[in-house]
Amino acid sequence: MSDVPLEMLLATAQQELRNVYRERAHLVAYLAAVHPSSIAHSDPTTPDWPVVTVETEHGQMSWHIAPDDVDLFDPIDPETPAFPWDGHSTDEKYARLRFLTEVAQVARRTPQAPPAPRYPYPDGDVTVLGPGVFASLDRAVVCWDGQDYRIPEPDAPEQAPAEDVQEPAEAPKRRGRPRKTAQTAPEAPSTLPEA
Repeated sequence: MSDVPLEMLLATAQQELRNVYRERAHLVAYLAAVHPSSIAHSDPTTPDWPVVTVETEHGQMSWHIAPDDVDLFDPIDPETPAFPWDGHSTDEKYARLRFLTEVAQVARRTPQAPPAPRYPYPDGDVTVLGPGVFASLDRAVVCWDGQDYRIPEPDAPEQAPAEDVQEPAEAPKRRGRPRKTAQTAPEAPSTLPEA
């Protein structure tokens, strides 16, 4: 037999149990924060322990919470009705929680599509204006689906037909897109977006 008095052993065990309840209450508070939930004194068999009910896409889960742990949750509002208990058992509650955990684990392991690019953005010697649309850094040439269009100067005279247009020494790179003969844009915008 131990030399520690029984009262001291009992007090230590009660504090350890209290710590376990507090840890569980932290996790339940997180679930209640990310899912529709209610907290209320809805169980007449345990009037001092409020019940936190969490509604998920896979079913309801509920826990009794120690009075000392109520501070982790939104305040109890007597005017807000509690979700009615759906009759789930403790085993059903933890089966639902296990399922939700597995779904979250699979979702985390599943590769996600990269975010869509935000236009415009610089890319080497061109500015990408949109899918398949590029502009030279000097904004003199716009490439749309591999077709180059020269943007006339605001007061410049009408340009010669495409056959007579001379290519600049260094045209923008098209990142593998086919290059065609430059044309004058039919109705060129007066300004292009800033890079």
